[in-house]
Amino acid sequence: MNFNLIMSQISRFKYLILFIIAALWTLPQALQYPASGLDPSWMISLNIAAADHFQYGKDIVFTLGPYGFLKYPLIMNYPLWLCSVVYLYFVHVTFIVAIYLLLSRLNAKWYHYLMVIAVFLLTFFSILMNWWLLISCAVLLYLILIGKVSQGHILPTTIFAGFCLALGSLMKFDIFFNSLFLIAMFCLLCFILKQDLMHGLTLIFSYLLSFIGLWVLASQNISNIIPYLVSGYQATRSYNEAMALNGPLWQVIIGMCSLGLIAILFFYCLLNGRKQELIFLVLNASILFTAFKSGYVRHDIHVIFFFSIFLLMFAILLVFFTTGGTSETEKSRLNLLRVLLIVFIISTSAAICVTAPEMVKDNLVFHGDIYEMTIRLSGNQMLFNQLVAGEKVSMEDKYPLDPSVLRIINNSTIDIFPWDVALLWAYNLSWDPRPMIQSQGVYGSYFDDMNYEHYSGNRSPEDILYKFATVDGRYPLFDEPKTFRSIVHNYTFVNKSGEFILLKRNERQYNGTGIDLGSKSASMGSNLLIPDWKGDIYGEINIHYTLLGNIIYILYKPQPIYIRFHLKNGYFSPRFRIIPGLVKNGVLLSQYVNNSDSLARVFQDNGTTYVESISIETDQPYSYEKEYSIHFTGDY
Repeated sequence: MNFNLIMSQISRFKYLILFIIAALWTLPQALQYPASGLDPSWMISLNIAAADHFQYGKDIVFTLGPYGFLKYPLIMNYPLWLCSVVYLYFVHVTFIVAIYLLLSRLNAKWYHYLMVIAVFLLTFFSILMNWWLLISCAVLLYLILIGKVSQGHILPTTIFAGFCLALGSLMKFDIFFNSLFLIAMFCLLCFILKQDLMHGLTLIFSYLLSFIGLWVLASQNISNIIPYLVSGYQATRSYNEAMALNGPLWQVIIGMCSLGLIAILFFYCLLNGRKQELIFLVLNASILFTAFKSGYVRHDIHVIFFFSIFLLMFAILLVFFTTGGTSETEKSRLNLLRVLLIVFIISTSAAICVTAPEMVKDNLVFHGDIYEMTIRLSGNQMLFNQLVAGEKVSMEDKYPLDPSVLRIINNSTIDIFPWDVALLWAYNLSWDPRPMIQSQGVYGSYFDDMNYEHYSGNRSPEDILYKFATVDGRYPLFDEPKTFRSIVHNYTFVNKSGEFILLKRNERQYNGTGIDLGSKSASMGSNLLIPDWKGDIYGEINIHYTLLGNIIYILYKPQPIYIRFHLKNGYFSPRFRIIPGLVKNGVLLSQYVNNSDSLARVFQDNGTTYVESISIETDQPYSYEKEYSIHFTGDY
């Protein structure tokens, strides 16, 4: 009797048991070791900012917010690491439960559960945690809208969704915009479908109270909320232009076809009165569009975001379109849509395996040692601290600094260009960051102006370590040009160690004006002569998009544009990608710098490589106006 009872309970909850097994198999890796380089350095920066209570919107601005560190469980700070572990497992459980509830409320068949579990095994990467939290909220709010949540559970579910959306908004700013869209659509649909305002207001108040509460809990000043939101908006607005990168054509084809299928499904549901599917698509519209932009603006490994999210959405939509009855007249069209969804599920699955085969191994078996170490560390802070000390020693080996440089720095405040904050952490140096903490993150003039103000006043650090480096084939001195101009005037070269030069703040203060040297215009691809001047020459380069270029910019991403230097010694430089929104801030045009030694000479007033003319060119002339202009100013 007991055996039969046990078997009946197992049969009743068999799908839940399968989901629990899938959850354990895809358990997030809650352990990450600090490393050198660009991305590891901003992850380290987020942990330092959280530990030292840097004020977001004032001391620091970035695409991630005060809770951004939660996504990266670095071996740095024990309490922060524990918080990160809790967050990762919290999102994991929330997502699994939300999708299980959705399938059970839709009366999904056994093959639906197996299909979705297979999708989990392909897509549940730790790097997507923010997205899974957002999708979980969308699913829970959807269930409320279609009446699949019992009356007694609506209030706590709505409050829970508001809290999760607030947490996501304080982690990454694109989640903030998606959260606002989701809240707005939920309120609108509540009113249209149920003539109900209470549930929408509950979600709004839950979100606002959670946002403010979490902000204060992170030791952030209330007065910095508006600057944080403004800087986040500016980062989102200018990211397209600064970080655009092209990738394989076959991935673009899959992406465009996937968007086309979503559009077909939307209009099919609209014309055929399929209300449940239509509500789901409307709620998730912003998520789908943002996933496309996230995957294809910076078309590198980021494309995995798009493939994973669209694969999940296609799987859920297939459940919608294979449950419930259909009329004979609708069956043929519906079968075609089902076939298309299956084709796209297969194609996006294959794309994930081809693009990121190592991520498919992101599970309990392949990374058992990480899970074992996570368990050991969860109750052993002494072992954790030993690991931190070992990682710092290892990092010093990756960033060897001359002892004489360390003696000069001593206890001085210091910043580092363009991004290697990991070095400062390894040597326990006193980091005094500019607001946008890394040069490649200065997406537009807004952030360059912020950093310029930081380096033009009394808040600037005493020392700077500067390495000549950049991303995406850019010219390093153009990454934050106005800031660089201030540094040239306010800092002096004192030493060099490997790739880094050491600069020390001097007493003179740059006023940012310079001598007006007039303006010139030129056509794309033609040479423009640099004026004669006895000092440094800076140029505010004004490049304008065509109407078509602006449309492509908004809906997809801008096409690249380049600069080439023609030197007085007859040398022609390689062409470098430039960001129109940055070069209008005034870039150094009189000297050409190509390594750390020539960079040091700029700060020693000992330039030897002078520029005669420049040319600006693009491979997509339809995106830009034929002429550009430069306004020149000279510094002594």
